[in-house]
Amino acid sequence: MLVVKVSRKKTLITFITVCIFFIAWLGYVVIPYVFSLDYSYTRKDWVPYTLLTSNEVKNAPGLDDASLIFYDARDGTKPSGFHIRYAGKQNVEVLKKYLISLGYQEVNDPVLGKSWIANSKKEAYINDADEYTILGFLNFK
Repeated sequence: MLVVKVSRKKTLITFITVCIFFIAWLGYVVIPYVFSLDYSYTRKDWVPYTLLTSNEVKNAPGLDDASLIFYDARDGTKPSGFHIRYAGKQNVEVLKKYLISLGYQEVNDPVLGKSWIANSKKEAYINDADEYTILGFLNFK
């Protein structure tokens, strides 16, 4: 019977090497999303959908695999946020009820028109364009 004796030093070196390769691989997969100022994706894109998307966006009514999700990172005075560009038109009343259920209150915004505010740190808006509807969330914290 052949007995192979491996020293603890070699085992530790192998473990550290595997950890370094795993961290490098994870960095290769995650870093582009973390340091990107603006990024668009769908629900099918697992990494950005899982890492970047807030629950407000994940639970939005009408969100499907054809809807585009845009992530905007904070940049200077620009707030961070998400907006969903639905593949087609959405029922605006359903979106309004969703925002109210999240604790947003409707206000008149001089730039966006009607918008919804929550805790004076978050703002949401609905843009019902000709071909598609946009639901957006801005974070001012």
